[in-house]
Amino acid sequence: MPDHHARQAINLLRDHALDPVGGVFSVEDRWGFFVPSRSQEPPWPAATTYLTEGSFVTVPPAHWQYTDDPNRPGWVRQRPDGGLLTAPLLLHPIVAAISDERLQPSA
Repeated sequence: MPDHHARQAINLLRDHALDPVGGVFSVEDRWGFFVPSRSQEPPWPAATTYLTEGSFVTVPPAHWQYTDDPNRPGWVRQRPDGGLLTAPLLLHPIVAAISDERLQPSA
């Protein structure tokens, strides 16, 4: 998803008691969240790309930390317990609201 949507989602979920955000990586201006397989319903917003089971994605090496350089991939977040999965039932409604252009302030 676009980095500005991902930043907002992480900020909104950061203080949740369940710590629902898993590993998040950045490649160019897009951030990737890992969700459990079969999390495609309801459909994800158009600003996101849901990769189905069997899809491949290249992630940065574990020691590459995120920087503001959009040309350098890196990990935005790595859980101390090594967990990669983000809770889709919490992430989906937030991303849907953030992505809803009808809710965005007009310029």
